[in-house]
Parts: sequence; C-alpha cells; structure tokens
Amino acid sequence: MTTINAVTGSSINHGEFVRLQLGIPVDAGYFIVGSLYTITSVGSTVFTSIGAASNTVGITFTATGVGSGTGTATTTYTFCNAAAAITVNGMTFSSLGLLLSVGDVQRDIKATSDDMTIALTGIDPSTVAIILSSDIKGSIIEIWRGFFDSNNQILTTPTTQFFKRYMGIINNVSITEKYDMQARQRVATCGISCSSMRRILENRLSGVKT
Repeated sequence: MTTINAVTGSSINHGEFVRLQLGIPVDAGYFIVGSLYTITSVGSTVFTSIGAASNTVGITFTATGVGSGTGTATTTYTFCNAAAAITVNGMTFSSLGLLLSVGDVQRDIKATSDDMTIALTGIDPSTVAIILSSDIKGSIIEIWRGFFDSNNQILTTPTTQFFKRYMGIINNVSITEKYDMQARQRVATCGISCSSMRRILENRLSGVKT
C-alpha cells in the first residue's frame, strides 16, 4: 500500500485537486464539444468516437462531438489550487490558485463519518450561473492531494504522489457577494458542504437498527 510517508523533505509542496460530477445525466446527442463529461451509461453510444478512451462507465472525457445513441454522461468540472493547469492520470485540472480553499476532513477518534467544506472565491458570473442553474445538490465530489516537485509537477518517484483523500456528495451550496472598494468590483464566493459516503449510508440506516 502506497503511503504519503514516501515523500520527505522540507521543500515539498502539495495541492488540492477537485472533480465535481453533476448529478443530472446528459443524453448523447446533446454533448457540448470541448466540455468535460463522465460516462454514466454506455447504451448504444460509441464514446470512443467522441473523445473517450474506452466505452466504460466512470471514464471522464472531453467531448469532440455531440454523440449519438442511448448513452448518457454527466457534466464534470475539474480544478485545483495550483498556479497552472495540471494533468494527472489523464485528467486535466484547471488552475484556481488561492481562489480555491479546501477544508480539512473532520475525523473523530472512533470510526465515524467525515465532512468537508470547499470555498471558491472570486468566481466569474458564468460560474455563478452554472451553480445556480444546475442541480448541484446530490452531485458526486472527489478530492485528491498531490505533491509537487521543484517544477510544480506531480512527483512520480518512487510512485505517483497523488492520493484520493475524500469522496462524498454535495448536500448544501451557498453563494455570497462582497464588494471590493479598491477594485470596484463584486467578489463572489461559493461555499460547498459535502457529506462522505459513510455518512450517507449512516443516515439511510438510521432508524432501521434495533
């Protein structure tokens, strides 16, 4: 089992990488060229003809065509707090720099659920519109932590230093605005609250146990 202890040294920096998979599937024939999707059902669609590496559920791809057939995929967004876009394991994460803040995973001594909060600051109006117009609650969110070398690229020795640290479902979203007097512009912040898969299962089982 690979552990983070494989990375040592005071000069090591790390970044947070987020993949947000919206809950509502898009039917083949309605994909937007250049947008990122994750396959949810293959059906009769040949996803490899529109940018996917394989016709497999869970594969994330950038659409090169609108598609056809009965397959579906969910719109996917990827971003990180690195200074520039970074591609890891075939996924390209857009750079948000300090505009992205990922909270710590809440952990208890006993085996309980983990919760996490994410803040996106300084997002543009088009992103706010996406959040407001999308059924973002219930969407799947995954978070990795990657460790950088001196060139701000993911370390690959002794193994790729890129570890999934959280997977959950969005249960609440909030948007706040603050007016910057010096820049004379409004700054929007989107707060995303997540519940781990474990907490979701616990909530569904509550009241069933005797």
